[in-house]
Amino acid sequence: MASMPVALLAHPSFSAKTVADVIAYAKANPGKLNVGTSAIGTGGYMSAELFKATTGLDVIIVPYKGTAPLMTT
Repeated sequence: MASMPVALLAHPSFSAKTVADVIAYAKANPGKLNVGTSAIGTGGYMSAELFKATTGLDVIIVPYKGTAPLMTT
């Protein structure tokens, strides 16, 4: 099976600077973190669902109609 590169990006003003920081923030603030992804069913969306399930986080996944709209919001 081929691997797919995945990136986790955040606005510079977001206090978390590492993945561990993001997980800690999300656990301390359940339901308050939005995770934007490309459209439902894409690799990016599935990666976000896997991240959510693997970490047990209560985050809101927001699918966009592609990567371009996601990156401009």
